Amino acid sequence: MSQSPGNIPSLAPDLASLRLGHSYLTAAEKRLGAAISTVNTLSIQCLCLAGIFHMYSIQPMHALRMFHAAGISLQNLASTRARPAGAPSQMYSSLFWTCYKSEREILAEIPINAPALREPGMPNVYPQPPQAASIASNEWAADEEDSWYFLLSEIALRRITDQVTEIVSKYIHAEIDLPGSQSVQQLIPIVAEFEQQAETFRENLPPAVKFPDVPEAASTEWKQYSRGRYYRLLELMHRPFLFNAIHDPGCSPVVRSLAEKGLQNALRFGMN
Repeated sequence: MSQSPGNIPSLAPDLASLRLGHSYLTAAEKRLGAAISTVNTLSIQCLCLAGIFHMYSIQPMHALRMFHAAGISLQNLASTRARPAGAPSQMYSSLFWTCYKSEREILAEIPINAPALREPGMPNVYPQPPQAASIASNEWAADEEDSWYFLLSEIALRRITDQVTEIVSKYIHAEIDLPGSQSVQQLIPIVAEFEQQAETFRENLPPAVKFPDVPEAASTEWKQYSRGRYYRLLELMHRPFLFNAIHDPGCSPVVRSLAEKGLQNALRFGMN
């Protein structure tokens, strides 16, 4: 439906709110020195929240500094045994996985340094569900529970993606440095295993983040984000076959078929 210029909603209130939010963040960041020099869960929360804000503001380098600093503080916290002994606390676990996932997401696109948290520095326990979500029935509690499911799915998919990235990067960089030094045939069973892991991941998603295939619209942001990362993972794992097909037009039918699968998933990712 067409609109005349006079009927277009004004963006002024949104811009004013955005400017106000940036003003608050600027004031808060002037006090982040205390968060960096203090090692406790409260200071790490401040760094994580600053990183999340920068991510939503599309400032990945600023966000990376925040998440990296938070990760180093978490390592210090673990090494000094300042957190409760025994099972990881809910707060520590949530902070660890938030930093682990977020920093690696940025470094996957901008690989300028090693992540602060290389491997879980605690028993491999994911964050527990919010306690209030199982009792309360209000909309806020439901959103909190959905966001918890989304975080768990993001962590699981990030760990698969990291493994795939390592294999794909090693193959492509070796082929660029010395063409013909790698056998793409050796990757076929490896990628088949990764594809099975991705399918298992999707099948086990809870309803809150379980998504349909494109072009069907995803009903929530959680589902749309999860679907995008899923398609991108499938495209990434098939990238070596596409690379091989481009540089070797006489490649085998199997390689060509896998290259086409990579292109199909790239298209699905673009349609998401």
